[in-house]
Amino acid sequence: MAKGRGDSGYCAKGGDDTDNQKNVKCEIVPAMKLGKFQIDVIVENTSYVDGGMMFGVVPKKLWAKDVQVNGQNLVPMDLNVFVIRTGEQTILVDTGLGEILTEKQQKMYGTDPESKLESGLAELGIKPDQVDYVIHTHLHLDHIGGAVKDDGNGNPVPRFSEAQHIVQKLEWEAANNPDERSEAAYDKSKFMPLYDAGQLKIIEGNVELIAGIKLVLTGGHTMGHQGVIVESEGERLFLFADIVPFEAHIRPAYVASADLFPLETIKIKKELLPEIAQHGWYLGFDHEIDIKVCRIVDNGMKLVAEKVEV
Repeated sequence: MAKGRGDSGYCAKGGDDTDNQKNVKCEIVPAMKLGKFQIDVIVENTSYVDGGMMFGVVPKKLWAKDVQVNGQNLVPMDLNVFVIRTGEQTILVDTGLGEILTEKQQKMYGTDPESKLESGLAELGIKPDQVDYVIHTHLHLDHIGGAVKDDGNGNPVPRFSEAQHIVQKLEWEAANNPDERSEAAYDKSKFMPLYDAGQLKIIEGNVELIAGIKLVLTGGHTMGHQGVIVESEGERLFLFADIVPFEAHIRPAYVASADLFPLETIKIKKELLPEIAQHGWYLGFDHEIDIKVCRIVDNGMKLVAEKVEV
């Protein structure tokens, strides 16, 4: 089975009472073999966010059946970094929060600056300079922060010296000119060092990055949010990040209030998830605690997630 912390022994869940915001962190959650590709997941950190923010207009009595929630209405979410090894290239999908966080950012995300990104890569036998591509689904801090590190003098510099960082043009423009609603989620000090170093590649729309890795502009969560389709030997894995962050978000109406274009999120889920179910493809979650990769199954009443065998 794809192993989450609730059933694997890699880390123990904190239970329903997460008021102390302390979980034992795990670094690696074995995911799957996809054709010739190896897929692993690094749990870069765990954040605690407002449940209403994650589920929008859905009443708490409904969404609380599916996720942990504490007395402060906070929901724990893992920051899952997908590591794709094709045999020739190493690709990361997002990078988590990283360890360069202000006190305000620590409070905002309910976490400590204790990134597991580099230690997780080391456990996989990957050095930072061996990463070829970093795909940023979008530029919110909890997805871009790990792309930089402290140079020892308090300055953020690229963590992956040989990597090309991929971002959609619409997202780049939005992150550099955020509106009042979204500006707190962006931190230019996390992505401008990539631009200054010449490591940022800005794309427009749907693009095949390399053989077996396709990037798809989704919108929804942000104007320039993108998903990743990984394909090898006829098998496909869909990494659509904050379009479907938790297992509960398989339901079309379960949309985070943080989504700037919620009707776009609903539309793409209604189009995408039945197709994934029909073909027996896989879906990965960027914030789910207990399940990182699943199949989508139609049980006759609704679509549900089924953990994959690895």
